Amino acid sequence: RPRHLFLAPAAPRHRRLPGRTGWHVHRFRGRSLGGTLGGWRRAPVPGRATGRCHRGGDATCHLPRLRRRRPDGARGHHGRRRVGRARWRGLRLRGVPGGRGRAGPPSWAVGRSPPVMLLRPLGRPAEGIRPAVLVAQTEHQLEELTALASWLDGAGVPTTVVVPEPPSRPLMAIRPAVRRHRGTVELASRLGWAAGTALEADALLAEAGVLLVMNDWGRLGIPTIAWIEGVQDFDDVDTGRSRRPYRTADLVLCLGDHGHDALEGVDRVIVGSERLRRLWEREASPMPSVEQVAVNANFSYGVMVEHRRSWMRGVLAAADSAGIACTVTRHPADRGLTGRHRTSRRPAVDVLETSTIMVSRFSTLIYEALLLGIATVYHNPHGEQVPTFNDPVGAFAATDDPSALAELLRESPRGRGDVRLASAGFLSRHLLLDGSERPVALAGREVQRLRREA
Repeated sequence: RPRHLFLAPAAPRHRRLPGRTGWHVHRFRGRSLGGTLGGWRRAPVPGRATGRCHRGGDATCHLPRLRRRRPDGARGHHGRRRVGRARWRGLRLRGVPGGRGRAGPPSWAVGRSPPVMLLRPLGRPAEGIRPAVLVAQTEHQLEELTALASWLDGAGVPTTVVVPEPPSRPLMAIRPAVRRHRGTVELASRLGWAAGTALEADALLAEAGVLLVMNDWGRLGIPTIAWIEGVQDFDDVDTGRSRRPYRTADLVLCLGDHGHDALEGVDRVIVGSERLRRLWEREASPMPSVEQVAVNANFSYGVMVEHRRSWMRGVLAAADSAGIACTVTRHPADRGLTGRHRTSRRPAVDVLETSTIMVSRFSTLIYEALLLGIATVYHNPHGEQVPTFNDPVGAFAATDDPSALAELLRESPRGRGDVRLASAGFLSRHLLLDGSERPVALAGREVQRLRREA
């Protein structure tokens, strides 16, 4: 059968194109894919995929192949020796204006001109010099930062809340980043923060007096504060990477003693989380009349995603064995199928409040469930080594086997008040939940201080 060229999302086992586009050119044997991409028809390429297009078809899609040098000069999976600089073998286009001869790679694939980062302001633009720029990338971050922006406005600090604009590239709309961006902008609109026109990040940050992000962007030439938003693998025990998170910002705002101790040697201060504090102060919801288990599918960002299928199968089988109905809530970046079990589109907190128990792997949702008084199981059959949930102190149950999970689900779940009472010791170690000053005020004071000292 003829060989074909098509675009597929870059998985960890595939090589990516230069420019970190997230897409690669992939070959396979099979029938014609049909359809269009960027206006060009995908046509079969016969023979050894030398880049010559099929003579009997329409215009071939503009998809070059990449030949990349390997450091050791080893042979590639086609048996050809990879030598010299990485170079493109362009496709000979038929039926395309200017398509004769070899075609260069598309600019979006090669990334010769790095894409410009755009930030979209929310609400009224800041009026004043050296404003504080708060970057929200998710709905949870937006809830945290809009409360901080209101406090800073009241304190006389000009503030701009922005959301990063995802790149405009082919098929980008199917990626989790776009879904997160869309959800963040929609939530901003419901909260009364209308989205403005996207601006270049360099121009916006050049006027800023301080930058606050909910993760670590490093030093950008202006005072940068990183506010920890949830549970973190600070030492990259399970990520398989060397990220060194929250160690390059000028100041780190920690949720509690656990994060503060993990970041020894970093300029840091404990402020807590306004969003999580509000969950703790929220009135406990009534227990549902029918037992319901919330399953948190949170295998995201390439961390232990190879265990997702077995983890989900084990949890769902345990719930079936215990005779309890399941509702699956998914992290926006979680990929995969959940089978016949229902995946809820409601916010995770709403799903928790209508459940009697929650099962999760390493996730901030464990904090949220305990704050709401939801009985929780940390299910770790795949051997996570990050120590955050190693010592539950009676706050939650921990299992590493589906049969043990099934036995636990057969037991009567604890009530909301009992869970909150049992979780107080664990939560006080991880989160700042008391004190006369609100987390938003503590964070706002640090923003003021860093802006003055800049």
